[in-house]
Amino acid sequence: WQISLQYLVTQREWFNDLVLTIVICNAWILALYGVTDRTRELRILSFVCLMCYAVELGLRLAAFGLYEFWNPHHYGNGRRPLLQMFVNRADFVIITFSLLLNVIMVIANGFDENEDRWVVIFQLFRLLYVFPATQPIIYSLVNLMPQFVNIALFLIVIFFVYGVWGVTLFSGDKDFRAVMQDDAPQGHFSSLADAMVTLFQLFLGEAWHVVMYAGVSAYHSFGVAAYFISFIIVVTIIFANVLIGLVLDQFSVRYEQHIRSNKKEKK
Repeated sequence: WQISLQYLVTQREWFNDLVLTIVICNAWILALYGVTDRTRELRILSFVCLMCYAVELGLRLAAFGLYEFWNPHHYGNGRRPLLQMFVNRADFVIITFSLLLNVIMVIANGFDENEDRWVVIFQLFRLLYVFPATQPIIYSLVNLMPQFVNIALFLIVIFFVYGVWGVTLFSGDKDFRAVMQDDAPQGHFSSLADAMVTLFQLFLGEAWHVVMYAGVSAYHSFGVAAYFISFIIVVTIIFANVLIGLVLDQFSVRYEQHIRSNKKEKK
C-alpha cells in the first residue's frame, strides 16, 4: 500500500492538480473578506481547505514515513530532491502550525469571531511555492536569509548613525517642523524614534526630496542637502546593488550545482 501511495502523491498528475486547485481556491476564499459580510461561511470554507491540506500531508507522510518525507531520496540525485525537501518541510511547518492555531481558535471561539481571522493567513503561504516554476526562486531566497541578516544589521547601523546625526542637526528646530507641516508626507527629527521613521520613509523613496527641501528651507542653506543626498546614495544605490549582487550570486551558484548534478546523472 505504501508503494501505491507513493505513486499517487508523486506520479499522478490529477492529485497534484487537485492540490493546486485547493490552494488557489483557498486564496480566493480569503480574498473575499471585505467583499461580503458572510465571514462565518468564509471561515468555515477556509477551515475545510486546511483540513484538505492536512489529509494531503497525512497521505504523503504515510507514503514515505517521517524520515523519508523530511529527507527525500526517492527523487534520485541532483536539484530536484533539494526542492522537494524544501517543499515538504515548508508544507509540514505551515500546515501543522496553521492546523494547531485554527483548532485552538475554533474550540475557544467558534467560527464567529472576526478577531481570530489572522490565523487563516498562514495557510496562504503555500501559494508562494505551490507552482513548480516558483519553487527554485523561493528556495534560493530562503538560502539567502543568513546573508540578508548581515545586510539588515549593516542597514540598522546606518540608520542609527544617520538618525543620531539627524537629531543632532534638526531636533528642536521649529522652522523645520513648520516647513514640514505645509508638505506631505510628514517627516521630522524631534527624537531618535521620529528620525528612524523619517529615515525609513526616505529609504522607501517616499517624497525624500520634500523632506530635504524642508531642511534646506529651515536652514536657508543647500549644505543641509548633503545629509539627505548621502543617505539616499548609501542606503538606496549601494544597498540595492549589494542586494541584487547577492541574489544573482546565489542563483549563479544554484545554476552551477544544477549543471554539475546533470552531468553526474548522465555519467
